[in-house]
Amino acid sequence: MKNLYKLFGVVVLVAGIVLAFSACSNDSTDGDNIAPSTDGSLTVTGLEGYNDRFAIAMSYNYPVDQDPNLFAAAAISNTTFTAAKITNGSVTLNVWKMTGPTTVASYNGSDYNELMVYIVDVSSIPTDFDSFDTSHIKKTGMIKGTFANGKLTKTIDFEG
Repeated sequence: MKNLYKLFGVVVLVAGIVLAFSACSNDSTDGDNIAPSTDGSLTVTGLEGYNDRFAIAMSYNYPVDQDPNLFAAAAISNTTFTAAKITNGSVTLNVWKMTGPTTVASYNGSDYNELMVYIVDVSSIPTDFDSFDTSHIKKTGMIKGTFANGKLTKTIDFEG
């Protein structure tokens, strides 16, 4: 069952990233930031066994346009998602609200959300997810909770 859950998580990650950012313009140079600064933050605890690895997270909402659809990382550019480094058993990610297929905005909401957290062994993930080797995904887990003014701190649930 855990393998099925992990496979489902990979499918969700692939579908979400491809849908959210597949239309990014190739006119920009590498590193052009497509994400504005954000008030949103997600602090994930319970990661003691994953220090020095990296994390990103995204909403578990369907359909994709269900509000609010969130994405969390250290940074987002036209070509790369920068995953945040896990230290001392926790990680803090910037959180953006997806406002369209290729756009994000600062998030400061007070909404309930479910996010899939991906623990990976690389700090950069291409926005063209087809070129990403999914063997870099080491663990997935869920965060379920209500943000307060764009902020949430929660212990990860690796069981679902």
